[in-house]
Parts: sequence; structure tokens; C-alpha cells
Amino acid sequence: MLIRTLWRVGEIFVRLLMVTFFVHAVIYLSPGRKAYRPEFSGAWEYIKALVGHYISWFSAVLHGDFGTYQGVPIIERLITHLPRTLGLVAGALIVSSVLAGGLVFLSVIWRDRPAVKWVIQLVRFISGMPILILCLLVIWARKHFMDFTPWMLLILGVGDNTLGDYFTVLREEIGRILSQDYIGAAKGRGCSVLKHAAREISIAVLHIVFSRIPILVGGVIIIEESFAYFGLGHDIVEATNSQSIDLQMGVTVLIAAILIGTSGLKTVLHGVLDPRTHRS
Repeated sequence: MLIRTLWRVGEIFVRLLMVTFFVHAVIYLSPGRKAYRPEFSGAWEYIKALVGHYISWFSAVLHGDFGTYQGVPIIERLITHLPRTLGLVAGALIVSSVLAGGLVFLSVIWRDRPAVKWVIQLVRFISGMPILILCLLVIWARKHFMDFTPWMLLILGVGDNTLGDYFTVLREEIGRILSQDYIGAAKGRGCSVLKHAAREISIAVLHIVFSRIPILVGGVIIIEESFAYFGLGHDIVEATNSQSIDLQMGVTVLIAAILIGTSGLKTVLHGVLDPRTHRS
């Protein structure tokens, strides 16, 4: 168990190392940073300068120094903005889960009713719209709204086909689970179907939810910039515009840590819901 845990920690560290080096290389060698780096005559000198700059940055990060931006330590800025971004992502996941669950319930209970089919098609149409278009529609109608926060959660949880994919996958998974032989046997004995299918449905929902997190993190950038909401997405845009490599790398490290951490959390929760995964 200890060896497996150490192996997992080492794997996470290597992933972070690879992601940060790749992003650092892209930022450092980008044409926009030409005025911020010295000129070299050969490719080898560029590589040495890149590696040296990365090692210098990484050693500072290991000591807790992410640099400063506009006179404020970057780590303080990120800690302040992190809960706002996580709140958007978590809220959007709740919105998607509630709406997708409701649509699946309607499609199962009243599948033959034309009104239900029209509602599902309307939701698919709205969900297929890009997040940016939905943001513009809400901003255009802004005089009717006092608070944009509920609309940000709704747009992030619905747009870019987030809700449409969630509904489709969830309905297929529930249909697959309910068609299993042991569910049919439970029905024949008069037992509760929900009691027997709850664990597999929970595992299916778990995988759907965690698979949407990277997509939602990408959508957060558009949401925060559109509504002037100060979170990590806004920091990414501001760091790009100001050519601040320290802020760009700080946001990159934090987002990479979040995505890797959620992947590990999914593994843990899957093991709790299905202990057989630990024995296999």
C-alpha cells in the first residue's frame, strides 16, 4: 500500500513537471516575449536559456515564491481568486446534474409525450450553443438582471453542449444498467430496482461529473472575462495581455494541480463506491 501511494505521488509530481515545463517553454519562446528575452545566435543557446530560466523559476516555486504581479505576491492573488473559480465550476456541475437528471426522469416516465420530446430538443439546441454566444445574449439583456451569478452558473453548466452530452451519456448509462440481468431478477422477486442499481448509477454519475471538469475549467475563462468576474480565468487573460510569465505559470501550476487532484479524487471515490477496484 505504501509503495503504491509513493508511486502515485511520484507520478503526480512527474505530470506537474512535464506540464509546467511545456507551458513554460511555449510562453518563453512565444513571439510576444521577444522583447523580454535576450537574442541568441543558435538554437542550442535558446535551449540552454530556456532550461536555465525554468530551473530558476522552479527552484523559487519550491521555496514558495511564485513572484509578484503589480506589487502583489502572486500566491496571495491566486489564493484569493481560487475559491471564486472553484465555486463557478462546482455550481455549474450542480446545475448540469440537476437538469440532466430531470430530463432523464422525464424521458423515462413520459417518453411518448410530444411535449417532453419538444422540451428535450429545445434543451439540446440551447446546450449546443457556444458559451460565448450565450454570454453575449445575457449581456444584451442585462437591464433585466441585477445579479449575473445565477446566469454564469447556468451558461457554464449548459453551454458548449455540456448539458446535452451529460443528458445523453446519463440516459444511456441508466438504460444499460437497468437492462442488466440482475436488475431483471430483482424485478421478478419484487425487490426495489433502485436499491440494486444505485451503486452502478452513482459510479456512472461520478465518471460523467469528473469528465466534465476540464471542459468547465476551459469555459470559466470565457465566463469570467465576459462578466468581469475576478477568478483564475480572468488571471489567465490578464497575464497573457501583460506578458507576465510568473502569473501565467502560477495559474498553470494551480489549474494543473486542480485537474490532477480531481483525477485522484475520482479514483478514491470510485474505490469507495466499488471496493472491488482496490482488490483488482
